[in-house]
Formats: sequence, C-alpha cells, structure tokens
Amino acid sequence: MDDQPIEDAAHPLQGPHVEVRPEGRSGFAALRLVVQPGNARLEVTRTQAILGRHSGADVRLAFPEVSRRHARVQYVNGQWRIIDLNSLNGVWINGERMHDAALYDGDRVRLGSCVLTVEQGTAVRILTPARKSDPDLDVLKRIADVLPRRAG
Repeated sequence: MDDQPIEDAAHPLQGPHVEVRPEGRSGFAALRLVVQPGNARLEVTRTQAILGRHSGADVRLAFPEVSRRHARVQYVNGQWRIIDLNSLNGVWINGERMHDAALYDGDRVRLGSCVLTVEQGTAVRILTPARKSDPDLDVLKRIADVLPRRAG
C-alpha cells in the first residue's frame, strides 16, 4: 500500500491527535462514518465495534486490502478512538499511520483502499491559551530556563 497522504482533511487538526477532550456533546454519541468508494453511510451505535473484512466483523468492509480484523473503534471517556489490530496495511488518519488515535469530526481514516470519513466522532475542542497562573506553564518555563540554548 502506498504511503501517500490524503490531501483534503476537513478540519485544522493535523498529525496525531491523542488527548483533546470533547466539547458540546454530553453522554454517548454514535460514531457516523461515510465509506469510500461508494458514499455508503454507517453508524456505530455500540461503545465498541470491530472493523474488518471477516463476515463476523461488526462493521464489514469487503475490500481485499482490509484485514479480517483490521481495527477496533471504541467510545472511552467521551471520546471515539480507533485501534489498529496489527493489520497488514495499517490504519491511516489524515495521511499519517497510527496505532491508536482519537477520531474527530472530519477525519479521513484509510484502511487498505477503503477510506472512511468521520461525520460524527469526538467533537473538536478549541484549546484556549494557558493562563499566567497556570502551574503547568510555570513548570514548562522552569524547564526551558535550564535547557541549553542553541547559538545562531
């Protein structure tokens, strides 16, 4: 499988997104996906499901490049996650290979030749800048003060 990135991600998060907490949705929300090719819509209404080519998979993706048990999606602590189940072709989120990642609205997930666009996943939270009294910011400043500076 080629390693070409998917160009047109639908939201500003690029690269790994590990722990951004959801905002605006309370309680369980089903995961909604659009499957390419074909624009088929599917909804995961349980807190976890196996995606794969096998007829026993919760979400069956009958593509030759999709492993029998390719990945698991699960809803944990208000966040949808996808976990690669040691598949041959991997799980790619917005063009980057991931083993375990959060799924956000607009993400493009590639399993083999199958591309899934997340219509409803974990809502993206807008991160606010740290306040001056933030203890974590103070720790980071102290660490930065003791690190050697690069000349030039």
